Amino acid sequence: MEENDQKEFIVRDRRISSSKDSGDSSEPSGEQSEHAPSNAERATGSSSEQKQTEPIPDLDFSAFILTLAATAQVSLGSLPNPQTRQSEQDLPAAKQMIDILGLLKDKTKGNLSQDEQALLDSALFNLRMQYIEAIDGKK
Repeated sequence: MEENDQKEFIVRDRRISSSKDSGDSSEPSGEQSEHAPSNAERATGSSSEQKQTEPIPDLDFSAFILTLAATAQVSLGSLPNPQTRQSEQDLPAAKQMIDILGLLKDKTKGNLSQDEQALLDSALFNLRMQYIEAIDGKK
């Protein structure tokens, strides 16, 4: 039993020492870990700093639809890829996004405002037309 306890201690000791940037690994983690930022806070900044500098954007159905539509347009090559800044076509990914929007249309039928329904219908129509043009251009 002592051998198992010693192995558990070694594992805990390694985790503590690997998460510290500096300092003696033989010190207990007590007070120091309470005041030291976690790995996530070090990578992204403290949560209180984020709340002050980055306001949380309003989330609504229209913004969600526009995000999915923009993703489909990137896959169609209509918009440049934000990471590579190049226009690239990925027709299977575009079809999947268009199908997701179609699924949302079916599942939200009767539950959307007139503006939301018009946005979804318009986005689906335009994306489907762009998809057909992209398929015809490949032939």
